[in-house]
Amino acid sequence: MKKNVLAIAVATTVASVAYAQQTPGVFVNPEHTGEVLLYPYYSADAGNDTYIHVVNTTALSKAVKVRILEAENSQEVRDFNLYLSPKDHFSFAITKDAGGGAKLVTADNSCTVPRIKQDDEPTGEIAFTNLAYDGDVNSSIERTLNGHVEMIEMGQWDPTVGYGADMVHGTDGIPADCDALVESWTQGGDWYADASDHFVGDTDALSYWAGGGLYGMGTVINVMEGTSFGYDAVALENFQNDFNWDYAGGELHFPPGDTAPSLAGWNYTNEESTVFAAGEALPLDLIDTIDAVSSVLMTENVMNDYVIDPGLKASTDWVVTFPTKRFYVNPPGVTLADLPFHFRWDGDTACDPFSVTIYDREEKFKTALPNEPQFSPYVPELGVDPLICYETNVISVVADKDAPVGVLYQDGSDATESTTRIWYALESDYESGWGDLSWNWSDLLGDYAEGSHYLGHADGYLVGLPTIGFAAIEYKNGTLSGGTVANYAGAYVHKTTIVNSSLITRGR
Repeated sequence: MKKNVLAIAVATTVASVAYAQQTPGVFVNPEHTGEVLLYPYYSADAGNDTYIHVVNTTALSKAVKVRILEAENSQEVRDFNLYLSPKDHFSFAITKDAGGGAKLVTADNSCTVPRIKQDDEPTGEIAFTNLAYDGDVNSSIERTLNGHVEMIEMGQWDPTVGYGADMVHGTDGIPADCDALVESWTQGGDWYADASDHFVGDTDALSYWAGGGLYGMGTVINVMEGTSFGYDAVALENFQNDFNWDYAGGELHFPPGDTAPSLAGWNYTNEESTVFAAGEALPLDLIDTIDAVSSVLMTENVMNDYVIDPGLKASTDWVVTFPTKRFYVNPPGVTLADLPFHFRWDGDTACDPFSVTIYDREEKFKTALPNEPQFSPYVPELGVDPLICYETNVISVVADKDAPVGVLYQDGSDATESTTRIWYALESDYESGWGDLSWNWSDLLGDYAEGSHYLGHADGYLVGLPTIGFAAIEYKNGTLSGGTVANYAGAYVHKTTIVNSSLITRGR
């Protein structure tokens, strides 16, 4: 690499460090690049395919942990190490496998360990597995058809020497030596030999940490329906522990197949955060490391549009994902989860109560609540009360389902539908408008009163649940003259409210 290019890389790194240090703690980067990327949804169900993209915008080589998580309890169905060259773009598709579950397919040449695609192959693929949830009530391979994706940067390299150079693509589009990266993780290899307590003391990695510069997007395509919609990944910056040089460079570089790094890393995740609320940047000190990540995703309300106009053959799905929930509800064994969630995973569900209010376009509204006041303490009942039970959820707003109007319920009778889908039925005169999902439960439920979902920090608490997602709205106008398919779709990020309350003593 030319000297002036490397100088630019160093200058970019310094600028990145300066910018990040102005914002203490982990934060959601409004510029949409970061060290951690959270993709709220993938689906290989009901004719869907999902395309996942990640881009390295920097002039350095990077290692990234790619983790694919199923919808019910965010159990890993596959993960691998991805090695990106400077300015690299890596993509893969998640589609249905012949065995009934999902699989990953890629035609990309970027290096992965284990290798998914060989240099002389047009594509490579790897089927998803149910090993991580084999003991659950639903242990089917079909459970891998829906879920979400996370990517975490693990380190960066000078692209002109050593392993950093091995990642760099040549003029033929092929990386210099992906096999060298695989061999380094093989018994007797450099990285395998250096692994200690799951860390890799990789002297070839850059010794300073100024990660970031990754961005991602997802696209869900249904070929038979002629629809597609896309979304941006949520980007987190300052994930690494407060520029603690003891955990910099290659020491965040974990072996392939390792569950680390995770969003809850005790020794490298930032324990501070900056939450942007009501136009202000609020620096917070958190008690637990996973709380720092959760805090920047906390929302009291989730709001978005819906359209179910039969004249437009319109349908609406709200994707609601809790990307840190598994760290609060696992492992099973006790009833109550760690706040902000309520109940532990019992091998089947981990449900949280909420309320939903639907407005039409002329301010008419209806709210989903229990049918009558309840004695306290009250445990909400699935099928009667509004409950959201999984980590990646799809709430379908519909007008013609055979169900009580205004009640959220699981449709267990239709084997083609994911167990994580919830139906919300409306009267026919509610053709379009907006919905407000509130993680504050009604005062009718006593112990589940306002603020029952909350996350404590040093000076108070944030109300709600850590949430990401979007609304997908489709219009199906069928086939026009000449055979043109006139179907359309769009995705719209959720709008939220963030409430930070002053210090108060709360208990279970």
